[in-house]
Amino acid sequence: MILTWRAPANNGGDPVRGYYLDQKDKELDAWRKVNTKPAKERQHKVCNLDGGHYYQFRVFAANVVGVGKPSEPSEAFLCEEWTMPEPGCPYDLEFREVRHNSLVLLWAVPLYEGQQGPITGYLVELSEGDQSQSWTAVNDEPIADTFLKVSGLQAGRTYRLRVCAFNKAGMGIPSLPSELIRAQTQPGTRDIEIGVDNDGFIFLAFEATEITEKSTFVWRKNYKEAIEAGRARVLWENNRSILTFTNATKEDLGLYTAEMSDNPDISSSFTFTAEDLDRLTELGWHICHPLIALRSKWQVEVSEKGNVRLWMQTESLSNAAELRLILNDREISSTAAHKINFDKASGLIEILFDQLSKEDEGSYTAQLCDGRAKNQFTLVLVDEKFRQTLAQSIANRMDYKRKSGPYFLEFLSWTVTEDCEFIIKCKVQVTNVSKDTTLKWFKDGVETPAVYDQQTGVSTMTVQQVTKKEAGHYKAVASDGRGQDVSTLELLDEEYDKLLQLLSKQCALSAGPVRIQCTAMGFKLYCSLKYYISYMKTSWHFKESRIDQLERCKPGSSMQKLWVEVFAPTENDKGKYTLEMFDGQEKHTRSLDLSGQG
Repeated sequence: MILTWRAPANNGGDPVRGYYLDQKDKELDAWRKVNTKPAKERQHKVCNLDGGHYYQFRVFAANVVGVGKPSEPSEAFLCEEWTMPEPGCPYDLEFREVRHNSLVLLWAVPLYEGQQGPITGYLVELSEGDQSQSWTAVNDEPIADTFLKVSGLQAGRTYRLRVCAFNKAGMGIPSLPSELIRAQTQPGTRDIEIGVDNDGFIFLAFEATEITEKSTFVWRKNYKEAIEAGRARVLWENNRSILTFTNATKEDLGLYTAEMSDNPDISSSFTFTAEDLDRLTELGWHICHPLIALRSKWQVEVSEKGNVRLWMQTESLSNAAELRLILNDREISSTAAHKINFDKASGLIEILFDQLSKEDEGSYTAQLCDGRAKNQFTLVLVDEKFRQTLAQSIANRMDYKRKSGPYFLEFLSWTVTEDCEFIIKCKVQVTNVSKDTTLKWFKDGVETPAVYDQQTGVSTMTVQQVTKKEAGHYKAVASDGRGQDVSTLELLDEEYDKLLQLLSKQCALSAGPVRIQCTAMGFKLYCSLKYYISYMKTSWHFKESRIDQLERCKPGSSMQKLWVEVFAPTENDKGKYTLEMFDGQEKHTRSLDLSGQG
């Protein structure tokens, strides 16, 4: 006969080291020893029994202190061979992960699997309280595992559970009911956590609040399977046990459990899924291959002096950080032509060029390494971007050199005033002149007089009436012992035509009203203006018809007047007369209505 039994509820402060059994025939009063050596497991085969007799048994637990009191005698068992087709009862029911609304039940496979074995599944039943004889199935279909998480419990209530095994013949007899268990979460209960350590390895961690010097953490897969050697290692840090996978793969997926060796009530489980594996593998790769973060991408700056600065900035780096700068396919370092600065604390990298040249065109790559962290950042300074930078550098350099001595704040330019005066003007920066500074004007290479106000730095040349001789090349030169600055103005071709057009417009705008003057031959219509230039096209009209080309009309002009003479006027010459002045872009008119006048 094979016997099984539960572990004692209290181990006396030291783990149970073994068990002793006594037996007695139901018809006799004397007990006799079954084993002289302690049984290590809670299962023992009792031999030399008489078939057809009833026997009772009791169990003693032993630890380092000694042998405890015996259990209550069992009921009387008939010693006979089992021949039933159904399986025997599961045994050794244990609880794990007891929480306020759930628990996990474990059990051992029946010792007898029936004449129509093997066992195909298990059914777990639940009963509330310790008196109820009503049992409710927890799982709808038999399960193959020898453990089950029972959910939907009411916090604070007590329950008993039992398990039935199935084979082809059907359901066997149920196990003995479990001990009464209360659905409650013990204070300080922790759950298993999953994560990635600083070396990129995936780990499971379990922490216990109540441990003793003899406590150890026990990790299993599916509650009973040992963790395969070589697939994971276990470390203990204070009250925390860490199961670290050496190289987590799909073979490591599944349910993992952890419990205290001397207090299985302190336990937890975690299901390691494919989603966890994918997510944490990626996280582990990033931990092992971290990227140095970028604060500011590559920038290109050109100073007022024409110096060029290429710079970028990363997060703060340690003193051990290393930098390699690659221009196209070769590594570069500081030279007389450019200087490289690397401030590790601020993450600032800069390349300083006193004078950018064609040889500096290309792709600049900063390769950074700081411990595990790496990254590289590239600036493509080629083609139009490089040409623009080089041109700006040259222009700024020349402008800075120009401003080292007296220089023009405003270069030569021209305007036409309301008085139809033509003015060429420039302006010198007065804060950068000395008593030795001179300003000279030239037209077509010949020095020409101009007005220079040393207080404002403004110099002008005014022409009262523009003629063809104003066309030409103008130059102003500001100079002293520090250097010189030159400003030029080409008043030729299109620029000269632009002047004449604007001047014509201003002259037309200066025109007064049309007036009439009687003459011996008829009458004269005239209009006064600041002055007249031939670039401005004029015509006289009577009503809708042009008259300045008729034989009886004679137009004329002077420097400050336009007119038309009408000879032998008649009644038909009464009406509106109009002077049109075209400046090259738009028309300007002046009119006089002679209706009703002789």
